[in-house]
Amino acid sequence: MELIRLEYGEKETLGVIKKNGKILCYTLELPWKDNQQNISCIPTGIYECKRFSSDKFPNTFEITGVPNRTGVLLHSATTYKDLKGCVATGRDVGWYNGDRAIFNSKDAHRILMTAYKDVDTFLLRISNIREIEDV
Repeated sequence: MELIRLEYGEKETLGVIKKNGKILCYTLELPWKDNQQNISCIPTGIYECKRFSSDKFPNTFEITGVPNRTGVLLHSATTYKDLKGCVATGRDVGWYNGDRAIFNSKDAHRILMTAYKDVDTFLLRISNIREIEDV
């Protein structure tokens, strides 16, 4: 799976998740702030995602191996205000109260989980569109 960051704002980062070249959903993350816990997106790279479940976030995946970070999850959210360093998924992109937002997040999460229903781990490559354009 690949997460490609497309748009970089002061408050958030917008991207897409692709599997086998097909876009599954949009993503929303916090902006880059040197990988600081709870206020930054994670560095680009390749990470192992492991199945995870808790009372607050049942049936999802945790992005593991992030330097100096734990608890980085793929989950539903609408704006950056709903995030503390995790990656949110959505089906649509727009604006909510002046902030960049993703919508139909629970539907997108179901699509993602269905795409990986038979696996407990997978690799996630995170890249910035700027890096791809420079190649």
